[in-house]
Amino acid sequence: MNLSESIRHFRIMRNMTQEQLGNAISISPQAISKWERGDSMPDASLLSLLADALDVSLDRLYGREKVTLDDLMSAIPAYLHTLPKEERMVGIRNVSLIADILGKNSFGDSKKHLEDLVYNGAVNYSSILNTTETGFTIASLRSELPFWAVFCEPEDGWGVVLKPEEQYREIFTILADQQVLNTLFSLFHLPHGFSFDETYATEQFKLDNAEETLKKLQKLRTVSSQDISIDGKVTRIWFCRPQIALIGLFALLNEQIYHQNSFAWNENSRTSPLMRQISENVK
Repeated sequence: MNLSESIRHFRIMRNMTQEQLGNAISISPQAISKWERGDSMPDASLLSLLADALDVSLDRLYGREKVTLDDLMSAIPAYLHTLPKEERMVGIRNVSLIADILGKNSFGDSKKHLEDLVYNGAVNYSSILNTTETGFTIASLRSELPFWAVFCEPEDGWGVVLKPEEQYREIFTILADQQVLNTLFSLFHLPHGFSFDETYATEQFKLDNAEETLKKLQKLRTVSSQDISIDGKVTRIWFCRPQIALIGLFALLNEQIYHQNSFAWNENSRTSPLMRQISENVK
């Protein structure tokens, strides 16, 4: 699109009349009409105001579609820094949505579609799943558990790195202990660094053997301990260390249990097996 076509395209996309656009940049609607017909062009001093009024970048206003990594490295942080700190993680999630979903489609108004998907669509849909030859993304649109995860597949397939390691079995054996699991979820409610002793753990987490349970949680790296001498008596103090990887694991399990059939966007373009393995020469 040339500049004239872009002005008209984005004005209509924003549901603005020529008069409304003109008022936004202190220009007459007749001038806007001339720009859209190509009879005249806006002064250079008005281009930034025009782009802001239409809520697009100057590049898009001029029909420039090619975007480089350098462009993104400048634009994305600049966008995030315009947001209040408490909204930046949501901003990162929205950028991910745009990249994964809207980037594959020719939606006329990406911003409106994003708002419909995240804020309105979440009433009816819960999740997003997209798998390709190079990896997959999975996300939750639910306001109570919003997340976005990107998994880049290794060159030789998942089977190369995801092996039945002994450590996996140990982790799941620990998690199979009901008291460990209950205590772990209780720890999620506590702030990072929260300290307690075994008496507190026994009473608050209703543990039969606090020392044994806490040692198992220590193997999961969700608690750490330190022996402190108080009036000549050594007491072991435990500190809460929320393990981010475990939180992510349970968030993904939540999708597996409750929402595996409720995807708002489910694209599968894979043709090769998900778990490829390298053939080994047998001597």
